Amino acid sequence: MPVVELQVATAVACPTKAQFQQWVNATVNHLAATASIALTDAIELTIRVVDNAEMQQLNADFRGKDAPTNVLAFPYTPLVLPSGFPHSVSGYDDVPLNVDLNVDEDLIESLAGGVAKEVAQISQETYLGDMVIAAPVVIEEASAQAKPINHHWMHLTVHGLLHLYGYDHQTDAEAEAMEAQEIAVLQALGVPNPYV
Repeated sequence: MPVVELQVATAVACPTKAQFQQWVNATVNHLAATASIALTDAIELTIRVVDNAEMQQLNADFRGKDAPTNVLAFPYTPLVLPSGFPHSVSGYDDVPLNVDLNVDEDLIESLAGGVAKEVAQISQETYLGDMVIAAPVVIEEASAQAKPINHHWMHLTVHGLLHLYGYDHQTDAEAEAMEAQEIAVLQALGVPNPYV
């Protein structure tokens, strides 16, 4: 089963690691059963529960929206080393590209390619990504929608995890497909359809 790392960076009460783990397991099992993903024991992800200030900053930085949101998902992308490694890697910007570093460029390229392939293989097999949930927003939304808070936590966890697996809701068709998955997972967890 997936491995969940939980980071709590807020004083607002939130679910336990065991609860998040249960919801992640239910989502992964559903996706595997519906042939949406290949089930592997090597999946890892981080769930970070934050306050509104941190979420607002993340939302501004990554989505250009200067307000807190309920959940953000950051799928892991394997490292692809640029041509010319290490010259073009951040931290080497102060080294002029025309300086002879007396380095065997073919050796660097072969080593860099091997490292990139190894890192990509490991990360593709194990690390899914990061999910950030704003605890105050969860509580506010649950209250406004007259839903049990725990149900809304489950919904946003499933929603964020689906984003990590590549689901989105930019178009009506994408939204319908994503919502159908959410409804099915939540139903298995004993939660009614959150969209009615």
